[in-house]
Amino acid sequence: MNILVLAPMHEEKLKFLSALKEVNPKRNKYKVVECGIGKTNSAATTALELSQQYDLVVLIGFAEAAPKTFKVGEVVAPNKCVFHDVYDPINIVPELTEHSIVTGK
Repeated sequence: MNILVLAPMHEEKLKFLSALKEVNPKRNKYKVVECGIGKTNSAATTALELSQQYDLVVLIGFAEAAPKTFKVGEVVAPNKCVFHDVYDPINIVPELTEHSIVTGK
């Protein structure tokens, strides 16, 4: 498979590349790109990169502020999402609470 991996921050890119050395990366071809923080940066980088053919596009993050009860390698699926990169002084941006938004169903 040809896989595009988007990492918002330089540190996340480095951590992913380091973790990739621990597994068998020869099974797939990876391109790891630092895309910047926020949906605008992620969308712009994805649009530029999609001029090439990929079988899978993944946006990674390492949740540095997550509780220490999470184990390394544990996958966390949120049940609620909120906008965090917009200024909303009068609270007009609704919270995204639809489970289907998280799971893609």
